[in-house]
Amino acid sequence: MSDSSLSRKRTVVYLTFLILMWGINWPLSKYALEFTPPLLFAGLRTLIGGALLILIALPRWRKLRLRETWLYYAVSAVLSIVCYYGFQTVGLQYMPAGLFSAIVFLQPVLLGLFAWLWLGESMHFRKMLGLLLGFAGVAAMSIGGVEGGISLLGIALALASALSWALGTVYIKRQSAKVDSLWMTAMQITIGGGVMTAYGYRRSRTGRTSAGPGLSSSIPCSSPSSLSRSAGLSTSS
Repeated sequence: MSDSSLSRKRTVVYLTFLILMWGINWPLSKYALEFTPPLLFAGLRTLIGGALLILIALPRWRKLRLRETWLYYAVSAVLSIVCYYGFQTVGLQYMPAGLFSAIVFLQPVLLGLFAWLWLGESMHFRKMLGLLLGFAGVAAMSIGGVEGGISLLGIALALASALSWALGTVYIKRQSAKVDSLWMTAMQITIGGGVMTAYGYRRSRTGRTSAGPGLSSSIPCSSPSSLSRSAGLSTSS
């Protein structure tokens, strides 16, 4: 069996896993909000994923170069983790998970525009047409949601989540030559998860947080989705 065949099979397996984790993430996240405050949940899920990834990255500890790269990790953590997951987890309280996730996936449209503006990627007619169609689709869903009584705040948070995700992706691509991709992924998740966990814990009310079966099952299941999304974001550069 050739190496290229193995590579194709491995790619299919990884892509299937990524799609599955992303799909599971949305309903699980909304379900978990019944048991814990949103920012605390977002912080715990990402912090656990980051800790696991640091263990994987430890053999490459020389590539961390924290003194030279800490700012890249911090900015990436704010955009790709704190803002993206913060807006996402809070916004899921106001909208159905399916509609919210559909609006968040305006991100590829924004990414195509930002990549053209800031990364120098080409913008031809078919690409522009695809971006316009994608934007029109999200706009139609958002308008339909508002007319159907869906929270305007929820739509705004979904759009903010998409924007922060797109900006984070562009930032990582711009800095990809300066940092190790594995350490970038591990550090951004860990830093962002730590910030949200600390803030969420401080803001949470004891009576609302419950370590019942819903929370204990949703966090382990949603942590891989946080890890896989960030890993795919970093390695795509």
